[in-house]
Amino acid sequence: MEKVSAIIIDEISMIKAWMIAYIDARMREATQINEPFGGKAVIMLGDFDQQPPVAGVSLPHLAMILLQEKYKERSSTIHIKRTKQEKVEMNSQLSHTKVKLFKKAGLVRLTTQHRCAEDADHIALLDKMSSGSPITPADLEPYETLSKKDLTVGNFLFATIIVTGNYERHELNAHQAKLWAQYYRTHVIRWRRKIDTSAWQGKPATAKQIDEAQKETCFWEYFMLMAPAYLTYNLNTDMGLVNGTDIRQHSLAFTSQDDETYINSMKHSTPFDNTIDLPNPPAAVNVEMYPDYEGDDEAKRTENKRKRNIWPCRSLTDDGRIVIPISIAHQNLGRWSLEAVHAQGGAVRFRASKVKMKDYSPIELGFYLPGPFPR
Repeated sequence: MEKVSAIIIDEISMIKAWMIAYIDARMREATQINEPFGGKAVIMLGDFDQQPPVAGVSLPHLAMILLQEKYKERSSTIHIKRTKQEKVEMNSQLSHTKVKLFKKAGLVRLTTQHRCAEDADHIALLDKMSSGSPITPADLEPYETLSKKDLTVGNFLFATIIVTGNYERHELNAHQAKLWAQYYRTHVIRWRRKIDTSAWQGKPATAKQIDEAQKETCFWEYFMLMAPAYLTYNLNTDMGLVNGTDIRQHSLAFTSQDDETYINSMKHSTPFDNTIDLPNPPAAVNVEMYPDYEGDDEAKRTENKRKRNIWPCRSLTDDGRIVIPISIAHQNLGRWSLEAVHAQGGAVRFRASKVKMKDYSPIELGFYLPGPFPR
């Protein structure tokens, strides 16, 4: 411990208060020094305007809750309704301990932008947004609005897009899947996600309304032949099958002969760039590990080849690629998420609602610039 000069905690906004209190206690124990964090410097990096802890509240939020409760004790006119999680945090002595530690921290504001450093106008806008200043139309004059043509041809065809929430992510993935199918003359293949109808808040009243609501993209999982994707859960850390691992969708596997006959029939009868809805999820999604994409430099291709050569398990193909099945048996790793279902004002009307859903497959599409299929 005497060689440790500082502890760095990244993405501090996602750390629960009690976890920081645990780190403090263990550092005191390890150093045998009864000072905050055992007398070691602690550097916390992150942005509290970004993601909060999962099933928890951020440190500044908790500090404000405790401050509000302090003033409530002095006034009978202050009434604040708390969520269940806020009540849990309020009553935790560990959380109180962390807030006391957090209040002692000094703030170092990072103001130098290294990304897109050559674009002075863009940097100026980022600095203005970071300062909290209002954005005016004049600030946006250096920018161009993407046209419909930009989204169907050229560099933006499969460009990475940053979104603010799951609804936009589902919509854009479905849109990009359609473009992918058009570009590569293939099909959009999808199957329904798991739905907890008992937890459908504001569920439409009639069967027709429910059927119409379930046409939204958030109700579906997608497979696109040879499309880039990534894993969303840690499946096998020793083999590098972890959350965020880049993969390429290769094929689907079925245990039911009826399901396999169905998809083969639909592929022959359905025109390219149309959607095929599977009656059941596949038994597995076969994916390619360490694929080479057009645009990869020589160093990247060399590293991919090295990883393919040392892959410890068998491949479903014998053409030099590493293709492995990702079984839907991994569905138990997935978490239920509350998805927004938008209101419908057309022929079939219903109000906005929220419903819990869960993926069968731990795979998410990850489109970017297109390249030809490997043959």
